[in-house]
Amino acid sequence: MHKIIFIDDEATNLELLERVLDWKELGFEVAGTASDGREGLELFRRVRPAAVIADIRMPVMDGMDFIREARQLDARARVIVLSAYGEFEYARQAIEYGVHSYLLKPINENKLADMLRQIGEELKQERSARSEETVRRLLRELERPEEEAGKRVPELAALLEELGIRNGAGQLVYCAEEKLGGKEEAPDGGPESPVRRADVAACAVALAPGATLLVCPPEPPGSQGRLARKLREHGGAAGKARCGISTVRTFPEGFARAYREAAEAAEAGFYEEADCAVVQYGEGARLQPLASDEFIRRKWALLEKVQSGNAHSLSQWIREALSEFGGKPTRPSDLRRFCEECIVLVREELGKLDGEFADMLAGAEASDLQSCFRFGSLLAFMEEIAVKASSAIRSVQSNNKNYALIRKAKEYVLEHYDEESFTIQDVADHVGLSKNHFSKIYKDQTGENFWDYVIRFRLEQAKKWLRETSKTNYEIACLIGYSSEYHFSRMFAKETGMTTTQYRKRYGS
Repeated sequence: MHKIIFIDDEATNLELLERVLDWKELGFEVAGTASDGREGLELFRRVRPAAVIADIRMPVMDGMDFIREARQLDARARVIVLSAYGEFEYARQAIEYGVHSYLLKPINENKLADMLRQIGEELKQERSARSEETVRRLLRELERPEEEAGKRVPELAALLEELGIRNGAGQLVYCAEEKLGGKEEAPDGGPESPVRRADVAACAVALAPGATLLVCPPEPPGSQGRLARKLREHGGAAGKARCGISTVRTFPEGFARAYREAAEAAEAGFYEEADCAVVQYGEGARLQPLASDEFIRRKWALLEKVQSGNAHSLSQWIREALSEFGGKPTRPSDLRRFCEECIVLVREELGKLDGEFADMLAGAEASDLQSCFRFGSLLAFMEEIAVKASSAIRSVQSNNKNYALIRKAKEYVLEHYDEESFTIQDVADHVGLSKNHFSKIYKDQTGENFWDYVIRFRLEQAKKWLRETSKTNYEIACLIGYSSEYHFSRMFAKETGMTTTQYRKRYGS
């Protein structure tokens, strides 16, 4: 509700203004009346209304003087001037002082109502703009490192006050909603949002489309669980929702910590199946990051599956890998990043087989992964990718006789890469071609030299030994077909940009 005050020296006019319109329906609350400009100015100072309806001719201080003084206190307040006079001079002065509207007596109810609707819309847009800027500043504060945020409590307190969030004990609920009956949530966190209808919050802040932060009073003793129950009842009313509930904290000092707790708990709801997944911070398994070495190992394993040409094996690998991540459970942001890089890798490999096949995954972008609101939808999305990739691989196998030859060559590498005597001639003999003919076919088909593939394969195996064991460089060199530790170390540094010691320090378990 927007506050509005009336200023007129005639008591009958003040009574008429209070009765002439349904102020509540128009979005206004009558916050006081005054019988002259001086009294009106004191009321203005005390109430700080969003709008004023003031007569021109009044004793002690007339309407124009009131407007001039009020403008210095708050230039944003809308003023509608009432007058029984239609002289140009009054209209000119009113415009000069920045009044919103000029209305002649007797009052035309319809015209006044239209003016107020226009003012209400303007105030809503301004409040929304101010709120969005305040929320942006608030999020910047909340995203600071915890030790830094602890030193900026006064700045945070000022932002919370702007958003109407009171100091004291409370809980935060971070709500992420997939869809709201086909409509996006209103920018000001309006009533379209089902979580707002749960009626559990003292204040709600729209952080972004589909993301709302509820500020709730702490649950009284004996009623623990009521907040979660009400969220479950209302949160899934128009689509899927994830709600994370923080522990009770004291605001403003504990607001940043409560926000992180609520956001983390809401993220854990990614693995829940209910329409409205409600997770209390501290309950259940903590989300685990995807370690760098695991990330690299999984990508290399996927590359092997794509290059092997085994369509069934590729689909099975994707299902097993994601199911394993879900069982940990892995942070959804890390899981999406992994899936995105897997899609890029598969697309590149399919492009090497045939440029047309890469187009099969052209529609699979990062935005599609972000729209996967639950783990089940992400798994289904990636299985669809596996089906498309498998279809492309089978198509190549049936139409390109060279593909079977290359697959046979790679299988030979897998069995013999650890032999020091291993050569391209061995592979050529295995597939029944001359060395030069085989090398040309491989290069034409894959875009890289065969021996470059062998080196890369050997070094990936070396990385695995470096990450997972304490074997020496000499031992690893022997395991991947190098008799010279110096040659292996030089090749490793050339291909990776770091020494074996640096690699083990960065990625070793």
